[in-house]
Amino acid sequence: MGKKGRPRIYRENIKCPECGSNWCKKFGKNTGKQRYKCNECGRLFYEGAKYHKHPEKVKLLALKMYSEGMSKSAIARVLNLPYGTVARWTYEAGGVFK
Repeated sequence: MGKKGRPRIYRENIKCPECGSNWCKKFGKNTGKQRYKCNECGRLFYEGAKYHKHPEKVKLLALKMYSEGMSKSAIARVLNLPYGTVARWTYEAGGVFK
């Protein structure tokens, strides 16, 4: 007995920004943009979105500033980063900085 449902589609023009796989499926729309889900790693992403990572040096500097008592919003202003990025870094650092 064969598998039911749609076959997996190999999309040559879409690549997962996390793992680089082309095994992605359409996963709805949000604000008019097509959203995709990677079948390999499960990440959700948008076609053509710019994903980048901040250098580790900047992250360590932000955590050092936070550990010395500087507020998250002040760190975001000084380093020209989004507040949410700084908040996520401090949260991910765990109980070290709470």
